[in-house]
Amino acid sequence: GRLRLAAFAIMLAAAIHPTTALWFAMAWAVALWVLHPRSRRALILAAAAAAALAVWLLTSGPLAGRLVVMDRAWLDVLGDKDYLFPADWPSYAWLLNLLYPIIIAAAYVARRRAGIVTDGERALTWGLLTLAIVFLISVPLTMMHLALAVQLQVPRVFWLLDFAAMAAIAWALMQWRTLPRAAAVGVVALLVAASIGRSAYVLTRSGADVRLFTPSLPATPWVDVLSWLRTQPIGIHVLADPEHGWKHGISVRVGARRDTLIEFTKDASIGMYDRNVAMRVADRAAATSGYEGFDDARLRSLAERYDLDVAIVRADRPTSLPVLYRNTAFAVVDLR
Repeated sequence: GRLRLAAFAIMLAAAIHPTTALWFAMAWAVALWVLHPRSRRALILAAAAAAALAVWLLTSGPLAGRLVVMDRAWLDVLGDKDYLFPADWPSYAWLLNLLYPIIIAAAYVARRRAGIVTDGERALTWGLLTLAIVFLISVPLTMMHLALAVQLQVPRVFWLLDFAAMAAIAWALMQWRTLPRAAAVGVVALLVAASIGRSAYVLTRSGADVRLFTPSLPATPWVDVLSWLRTQPIGIHVLADPEHGWKHGISVRVGARRDTLIEFTKDASIGMYDRNVAMRVADRAAATSGYEGFDDARLRSLAERYDLDVAIVRADRPTSLPVLYRNTAFAVVDLR
């Protein structure tokens, strides 16, 4: 039953983010090593098999070429993804992230002294602390800009450590003997409110109508344009602001289900895994820089260069191009 539960959790993590599943699996394997000594031989065999598979993947398989150093042109495409390079983090980011394993370890020691720690908790604690060690090992590798180390996105281990640390803090507050239970509940409620407030700030600071969750696409002029594009032929190629994904909350690929020349935020993430892709992203980002100020001649030039069919522009923008669709904020013009 535990194995099935762990497998389900790993698959769920993989659905959220593949590398998160890797770190979850590693923490689970360490916990299994600590909790069930009889499973260690099987774990050693599994680790050996995984190591052999990794060697093949990195030398002859689909991951061949990942043990290279990223050059400046490649790194420039990842310029806004500073979370990938811990050596460049501000001091407060290091402080907050390294507090997580300290809190987890301190809570474990306190619970052990109280005589309430369980074998499973001991195993889980070792698994989580192992992830912190893996992160520290990765730091010099990302400082060297080793492609594989960057692509593994090791800092995501703090997603798991963050959750465990917050659970440890909640337990400590509820067990604080000098603090009345009502006060402890109040402190926990305050922390929850602060977390919700931070989330609200992150979702609204761009000024766009960005929501954490919605059962359907919002009724906005941008979504209206995407809905119209969704009725067009599958093979249609769309030109739009390269930053449209974060500006309007929904990308052309998701909302219109049609391809677009570039959606920089996501395309740069894909470029992390391959230099050739990164260079294509850099080329398209340079070609569409200053998109809001493009005239018709520039739009036609891009259409010829990249085989584009239509472009999404502001509705109030003067144009001599045929307008295929228009609403209060946007227009779709024909580039063919």
